[in-house]
Amino acid sequence: MSALERWYDLFKKGGILRGSVPDFKALCEYYMETRNLETMYCALYGGQDNPGNYHHWCWDFEKLKKDLESVGFVNVQRDDRNKTEHAHARDWSLNYMPYRDKNNNILLIVNGLRVNLLLLTLKQ
Repeated sequence: MSALERWYDLFKKGGILRGSVPDFKALCEYYMETRNLETMYCALYGGQDNPGNYHHWCWDFEKLKKDLESVGFVNVQRDDRNKTEHAHARDWSLNYMPYRDKNNNILLIVNGLRVNLLLLTLKQ
């Protein structure tokens, strides 16, 4: 059973799934513009600083929508985190490139390319 199938099984009818995953299309666009692969490793592969901090798959919106619909989720759409109850929180759904300065400090003010795919879907 895939992770997406397992999530679907765990949700009640009408349950809402909000997710944030690296947007492979946006990362490719960033790379083609900058040719700076070093700044992309964390977004592509996870931080890899503990056993659970790895990315095992990647999606663009179209593929993720197709995969979610194939297990039964409906109304898959891009989400606007600024309209959620956690809009004030600094988390990885705010991932922009670049997100670190030349000294490897995380930038608190971001104005780069958003590289996370935010989605909202529900169980029918």
